[in-house]
Amino acid sequence: MNIEIRSIIKKLHTIFIRSSITIQIVVRIALGIIFVVASWDKICHPQQFEQMIANYQILSALGSKIIAIILPWIEISCGIFLIIGFKTRGGVIIINSLLFVFIIALSSAYIRGLDINCGCFSVDPSSGKELMKTIERDILMLAGGVFVYIFEIIPKIKK
Repeated sequence: MNIEIRSIIKKLHTIFIRSSITIQIVVRIALGIIFVVASWDKICHPQQFEQMIANYQILSALGSKIIAIILPWIEISCGIFLIIGFKTRGGVIIINSLLFVFIIALSSAYIRGLDINCGCFSVDPSSGKELMKTIERDILMLAGGVFVYIFEIIPKIKK
């Protein structure tokens, strides 16, 4: 009887690990697609994105300009890495770090009562002004990123 229970537990564990790996791949690719899509409008319209960043009233004009030029390329690069499964651990660490910073910046704007577009997916000033929903979405994406990271490091821990 004891051997049967161990066998069942081992089979359930194997099924759980395989399903978790599949979920991790889906979440990894979804995060990658989200960041590639999010970067596109910013790459095409860097001046408008610079204004979106300036609207947060956190960085200097030069800081906003530098972030507007660099950030979309980091987003698209890490997004592509996640989609194709190349340098996944590094890509997800960077994306999780970005999401953490985004959550802080969005929370700051929300607390200060700023009526701004987050600049997440579009540089159109009339889109995406619901900061709390954006914060919630970013927290959900960060949770997904943490899940992906955990499943990236588990095989390395077992060795």
